[in-house]
Amino acid sequence: MTYLVPNQSFNAAEWARNKVIYSNQFRDAVVNQYQVAYEKFWDLGIGPSGRSQEDFNSILSEMGVASVDILTDSAAYVASLNENYPNVLPELYHSAPYPYNIVDGTLQITGELTQAWVDELDSRNA
Repeated sequence: MTYLVPNQSFNAAEWARNKVIYSNQFRDAVVNQYQVAYEKFWDLGIGPSGRSQEDFNSILSEMGVASVDILTDSAAYVASLNENYPNVLPELYHSAPYPYNIVDGTLQITGELTQAWVDELDSRNA
């Protein structure tokens, strides 16, 4: 004798669970992508880039006003991430990792990497 297997009915909890999981994954992906872009722009990551401050300022000079536009957009992204996903973006990413000035419409690095970023990169390389 073959037993009748019941049909599965609509499971609202499973649908809700999947939607929340997807939303969390989306949030994490948005925050992670911002962090990756930030580190690429500022030449951060595992190990030193080997670029001097002078070299980096030359790159920024070549970018011209785009360097300031990117910095402005970055501030808007941080504000949006903090508003939409409070306490998710690590504090390190809330501001530039170097002191800077805007000279003739171009971003220019004026000092060394902040201690917080030195510590972060050291911990990654440990």
